[in-house]
Amino acid sequence: MKSLKERIAIEQAFLDGKETEWRLDDGGIWDKIYTGQNKDGYIFNWGKFDYRIKQEPMEFWVNVYEPNAGICYGFHETKNGAVSGKSPDCIKTIKVMEVTE
Repeated sequence: MKSLKERIAIEQAFLDGKETEWRLDDGGIWDKIYTGQNKDGYIFNWGKFDYRIKQEPMEFWVNVYEPNAGICYGFHETKNGAVSGKSPDCIKTIKVMEVTE
């Protein structure tokens, strides 16, 4: 069960237009709350359902090196961090994004 503070944050995010999701309280797959234009009429049923603000996909940058360089990968939060942190053996810098369904 979520705390009152968590429930208020989720409901406020919903009113602010952030994508929110629901699922049965005993688990299951998260699904988007569909309300059309009537957000003020939506009633959260915290006793039966669980709710959350849709999670943003994870992103990070990876420096990829030649197999014999002695370095496997370098993970960085930003592209600038990856570019400034790579060694001459780096063959490319790639952006990795989590796929959420």
